[in-house]
Amino acid sequence: MQIPTPYNIEAEQQILGALLVRDEIYHDIAAEVGGEDFYDRTHAALFRTINLLVDTGKRVNAAIVLDFLQADDKGVRVKPDYIEVLMDAVIDLGDTIHYAKQVRDLARRRRWIDAAVDGITRIGRLDPLMSAQLVIDEADVQILNSSKVDVSAVRTIGEWAQLATSRAIAALDRPSAETNGIKWGLTAVDNVAGPLLPGKLGVVGGRPGSGKSALVGQAAEKFGTQAPGYIQSLEMDGEEWAIRSMSQHLDIPAWRIEHARINIADAEQLDTTARELRRLPVWIDKSPRMDIEKIRARAIRYKHKFGIKWMIVDHIHIIEPSFKRQERSDITAKAAEELKKIAKELGIAVIALAQMNKEVRSRDDGRPRSGDLMFYSSIEPHADWIIFTHRPEIAHAERKPDMTNPDSLDVKKWQDKMALLEGKAEIINGKRRGGKAYQTQECQFIGETMRFRDLGLKELPLSAAEEMARW
Repeated sequence: MQIPTPYNIEAEQQILGALLVRDEIYHDIAAEVGGEDFYDRTHAALFRTINLLVDTGKRVNAAIVLDFLQADDKGVRVKPDYIEVLMDAVIDLGDTIHYAKQVRDLARRRRWIDAAVDGITRIGRLDPLMSAQLVIDEADVQILNSSKVDVSAVRTIGEWAQLATSRAIAALDRPSAETNGIKWGLTAVDNVAGPLLPGKLGVVGGRPGSGKSALVGQAAEKFGTQAPGYIQSLEMDGEEWAIRSMSQHLDIPAWRIEHARINIADAEQLDTTARELRRLPVWIDKSPRMDIEKIRARAIRYKHKFGIKWMIVDHIHIIEPSFKRQERSDITAKAAEELKKIAKELGIAVIALAQMNKEVRSRDDGRPRSGDLMFYSSIEPHADWIIFTHRPEIAHAERKPDMTNPDSLDVKKWQDKMALLEGKAEIINGKRRGGKAYQTQECQFIGETMRFRDLGLKELPLSAAEEMARW
């Protein structure tokens, strides 16, 4: 099957002609299109030459471009007459941005076609006994990674200030997740981590049983009422997330739902809750054994398909290596770096769950610190905020005394403290770039339904630094 190659020579000519006539518009054009996006080899060589001139601080005109045009572009040569043709082809300089976007989109389509054809060809050549899934996944990554996210990255400080002011004024009349951030639904967490903001990477850490998955699962439902998002679940099945959510909704222990220990009234409530949850724009991808490139491809796909504003990865330490014989610390560092890039490029908030080192168990109170994150030095540089879930009763339970004599003083003291700590939980601040934050906020944890509850705390206002950083 012959697939026509998408391109537009006239649009490429309009762009180059406009740059030769007025080089002041170069940065606006370069924000939309690059030399690799031009279909015609001569046009690609001309654009690269103009880029070289601008980068070296030189003016752009026909004579200088011809002098500087390099012969290393596989022998490309441009005649002076063609430069004049390009300049004469310009109809309206105001349309140049439109042509740049068109050329970029056509280049993207060519890359998609190439990746798809290459994937189909490779699948066709596979041994019939081999699985084609790996090749399909690789082609999927190539196709989705060929997309360029439209980002106006360079502005003056005055332009950024004007943009922030305009958004703030608009928020007075139309408050939304875009202007105020996405709230957690728990004042304790909002006070420590702040609302989710586009372009930010956050990390939720905690020892096993501390409730980190329960916290983000509970929050995901609240996030979904404000903006669409998705969970990349590398550890739990999608059904487990749903069972936890329904358990929290109905105060029915999750184990009863999972093992069908319910009555007719419970069944009716579960059916109603499931119907309500179906209306939430929250997607769960339970695909196992994902490397960071596949996760990035999924994020791009869901951004385009569903318009996601947030993303949760559970969890960062079980992301697969991109190639064999890769150290776990290197895998984690690459994953953290790429998750931050995903947040910035797609304009979404990203939350990654993380495990803790064993050192946290050696402390009497078992309270986690930033350095307790597994491969902390690989994660911290890329994280905008880090919080920890802590349940003191878990740490105290590990210090259970010898129960040979249940009436001993040590046993009684231990039991009294366990009763005192039951249901208590803390949200601990490990890091927060900009913005005011309490170090620790207490809350309640209901173990049977794995749900966090506030203790009547007041919400903190956002700081000026965080307002500026948001945009």
